[in-house]
Amino acid sequence: MNRVRSTLGFTLFETLIAVMILAIAFPILFQLFSGTLRAVKKSRDYTQATAFAQHKLEELTIMKSPPMELESGKGPEGIFWERIVVPADPIPELPPIDEDSGGEAPITPPASLYKATVSVRWDADPSAPSTSFHTLAAFAPTSSAEIDPDDPDLEESSDNALP
Repeated sequence: MNRVRSTLGFTLFETLIAVMILAIAFPILFQLFSGTLRAVKKSRDYTQATAFAQHKLEELTIMKSPPMELESGKGPEGIFWERIVVPADPIPELPPIDEDSGGEAPITPPASLYKATVSVRWDADPSAPSTSFHTLAAFAPTSSAEIDPDDPDLEESSDNALP
């Protein structure tokens, strides 16, 4: 008798090969997918921390005087921050100017310059990923002895912080 072979469907061998290919491919695809999700989360965390640090640096523009002590706290999304403001390198001594009356008047800078540093990290753990941002900020003198109302170079402004 002649046996007629049917070509409908898959053989057991073909099915086993297909299952083995899937068994090798799926873990690789899942690993790539989870790696992409980790990279997206890191990018999101860094972007949020950068925006928050920028906000903390911009807060200095509305302050009347520099905060001279270490400030720290916890922001949104579990961002921990620290801000320190210290005087910048001193301005060199400027020679006095001869005035018409023959006397000499010392030159004083119109604003004090400070270096501000904001450090942010994504977790309470000190070994967690972190970054720091630095800028210079100028604060106008606040005492009446330091401000000369007859000085034409001074602008009329209610805000003592210089941009």
